Amino acid sequence: MILKGGVVRESLDVRSKDYIMSRPAFFVDKYIAILLLSDDVASRAYVNLKQKKGIELGIRVDIVEKPNENDVKNVLDMIDEFNNDSNCLWIIVQLPLNESLTPHLATILAKIDVKKDIDGLWGALLGYSQIGYVNFLPATPRAVVEILKHYKIDTIWKKITIVGQSNLVGKPLAMELMKQGATIFSFNIYSDQDVMKKCCRRSDIIISATGKLKMINKDYLHSQWGQTLIDVGWWKINGKASGDMDFNDVKDDVFAITPVPGGVWPVTVSCIFANLIDMIEMFG
Repeated sequence: MILKGGVVRESLDVRSKDYIMSRPAFFVDKYIAILLLSDDVASRAYVNLKQKKGIELGIRVDIVEKPNENDVKNVLDMIDEFNNDSNCLWIIVQLPLNESLTPHLATILAKIDVKKDIDGLWGALLGYSQIGYVNFLPATPRAVVEILKHYKIDTIWKKITIVGQSNLVGKPLAMELMKQGATIFSFNIYSDQDVMKKCCRRSDIIISATGKLKMINKDYLHSQWGQTLIDVGWWKINGKASGDMDFNDVKDDVFAITPVPGGVWPVTVSCIFANLIDMIEMFG
């Protein structure tokens, strides 16, 4: 089974658009602010997708482009302005930062008002979520969870291997799936590869967010039962998109798999706006 993200995206977008259209007075003059602080081509493309989705759903997305900014105080002052502007509902600092600002990443992210941190990169919302104060998951991990939920792939009592431990994807996803009752095996670039392969073979679900092209192949699969594979990776080679998983090598030996393109990433942008709706409900 191919787990196509388009149908999941459409479902999320209908909910978000209906909510925004049902509260026209609230959303008048409201906007999301995105700070683009590098000249990274992929970041520019991703920011454009967010702005396009905002237009589609009926909410303004303002992009502030400062690719050559090197004064961290100027960045913090910009964030403060957005924090203090009641019309600015959410703030996104698009990563990666440029080279001069990267050493100040933690300081910059921590400056965002927790109620406006729609990406959750500061970490406070994730902490609140873990103790049950709020229900929040960053966009990409949420996209994975939404796909599993849409296709009725249970996680309770399941063994799940997550390859990748980034703050943006691997860690929050592991915590969320543990909350759902799964047993989690989590690996990073320093992990023993043989141990990782053994855990993958024993798992019901394998989720890869490594940034290593076609890393997951048949060697990582169990030979007798169908597993579900979720590919969060994204590569473009000779104009063609590929992921962390060698799709052609594994697709006939699994129960279900997300394609690249067309799997997780179409859902991710929609999850940003789904989080937007949830945060309005949480914080008013």
